[in-house]
Amino acid sequence: ESGAGVKDGSIHLSNPDNLSLDSKRNMLVIQEDIVGRSHGRMPAYAQDRTINEIYMLDLSIAHPDPDDLQRLVVAPRGAETTGGVWTPDFSTYFFNIQHPSPANEPPYKKPGTVVLTGWGE
Repeated sequence: ESGAGVKDGSIHLSNPDNLSLDSKRNMLVIQEDIVGRSHGRMPAYAQDRTINEIYMLDLSIAHPDPDDLQRLVVAPRGAETTGGVWTPDFSTYFFNIQHPSPANEPPYKKPGTVVLTGWGE
């Protein structure tokens, strides 16, 4: 099972799909795309849901492992995070929420673009 044995059992990185680099802070941003629940893609506690996340990894760590991941975003149930991109000064990060579950409560059932600001402060 992906992520098995990490100190924080809630961290479960599966199917990295989109990578972007924050070269200002030497961080790798990893977006998930969980396309299924079989073959260890989802931990046992999450078999009834599909939740993708965005993680950051400090590239200055000599030998990183899953315990070094920092969770940045938890997407709405059923949604994929896509298209992560930084502004040239690395102060703003954009990403998209794609095809969230129609069973989600508003406002978590609509796709959209999310903007995270304040990184330069």
